[in-house]
Amino acid sequence: MRPVAGLKADATVTEAQHLMAKAFAAAGIDSGLTDARALLCAALRLSRAQLLAQSDRMLEPREIAAVLADEKALAVSRVRDGLVIGADQTLEFEGRLYDKAHDVAEARARLTQFRAKPHQLHAAVSLARGEAVIWRETVTATLTMRDFSQAW
Repeated sequence: MRPVAGLKADATVTEAQHLMAKAFAAAGIDSGLTDARALLCAALRLSRAQLLAQSDRMLEPREIAAVLADEKALAVSRVRDGLVIGADQTLEFEGRLYDKAHDVAEARARLTQFRAKPHQLHAAVSLARGEAVIWRETVTATLTMRDFSQAW
């Protein structure tokens, strides 16, 4: 795997997000669109409230991963020449899309809910040139959260 310029091999998520925001800013892209939900809202021309209210009826979690990957690649390819890779992933559990937990309590509740049960991780990557996606791949992995005690 080729290293990302400016990103240490042991970089934290925050450091990676900061580097991504800098890259988007350099490309003249609104840094608010580095958030996955904001990208999806922009792609579908919806407000966040509309997205949250309708997400389960509009697109399947697998399709949402593909839309997010497309929009990330397209956002940069519109202002920079060459090939651009966009990627994203979504987590589906019992037919429902899950976003990142907002705090430790929510993360704990989710881990407990997922315990010893399978969930799907949908990963999508898109390749764009100009203002067009020229290639896309979406794959799904079914993972099972390990069983653990309440003492963890």
